[in-house]
Amino acid sequence: MGIGSVSADEKTMLYDFRYWTAPDHTRIVIDTQENAFYDIFTSKDYIILSVENAKVLSETFSHLFFEDKRIERAQIKRDHETLKLIFHTKDLYSVKYFNLPPNQKYKYHRLVIDLYDSKSSKSKTKVAIEKSTPSDKIIILVDAGHGGEDYGAVGKNKTREKDVNLAIAKKLVNTINKNKDLSATLTRNGDYYIPLTKRITIAQNQQATMFISIHADAVESTSAKGASIYTLSEKGNNSKLAKQLEQSENSVDQFGGVETVID
Repeated sequence: MGIGSVSADEKTMLYDFRYWTAPDHTRIVIDTQENAFYDIFTSKDYIILSVENAKVLSETFSHLFFEDKRIERAQIKRDHETLKLIFHTKDLYSVKYFNLPPNQKYKYHRLVIDLYDSKSSKSKTKVAIEKSTPSDKIIILVDAGHGGEDYGAVGKNKTREKDVNLAIAKKLVNTINKNKDLSATLTRNGDYYIPLTKRITIAQNQQATMFISIHADAVESTSAKGASIYTLSEKGNNSKLAKQLEQSENSVDQFGGVETVID
C-alpha cells in the first residue's frame, strides 16, 4: 500500500511519531512523505509496519518509543531496504489504518493506525459505566471539544484549544458534582479524539439529561471578549453559520479528528 510514487534512489522520510491513548483504543500517527509505500501485518503479540526504503529523522527518533495499556513497547529494525516498526501489543486488537493529506495544521502526509479493544473489553467497560451512575440524580455529560490530533484553535502563546477545553470541563464537572442532586461526567478525561457519533453514544449510555460541549473559539480581533452559547433548536436553523458549523464538525468526524477551517 502507498501514498504515491517513490524513486529507488531517494529515501522515504518518516518525520515524526505521535500516540494518543483513549479508553477503548490507541492511535498511532506517523508523519510521512507523500511517496511512502508500506505494509501492515498484525498478530496477537505485535503489529509490524514495513516501509520501503525509509529513513527516520534523528531529531524525532526517540518519539517512536512508547508504551501504554495496549502497546508494551516499540522497536525499529531494518531488513535490507525495508524499515520495520514493530509495536509489541498486550492483546489481539482490531487494527484500522488510513492516510491523511497535509492541511493547514499539519504540513506532512500522515499514516494513522488505530488499535481498538475487542468486543468483550468494550462490553465490560460499558457495563461498568452504566452501573457507576446513580439513577436518582440528574445526569449531565460535559464534553471537552477536540482532542488528540485535533487540537482546535491555537492561541498567541501556542495554547491549544483542546487543553483549555479539558481544563474547563474538569472544573465544571467538579462544580456541578458539589450539588447532591446532580451527577456530571466527562466524555474524555485525557488527550485523545472521540468521534462525534461516539460522543452521542456516551450520552445515551449515561442516560444524560443534559449535554454540554466546551469550546474555546479563536477570532482575529483582540478586543473580542465573553462567551458564545449555542443551544439545541427543535425547529432547526438554516443560517449560513449553522450550516458551516455542521459541515466543519462532520469533517472532523470523517477524517478522525482533523478539522477544516470555517471561512
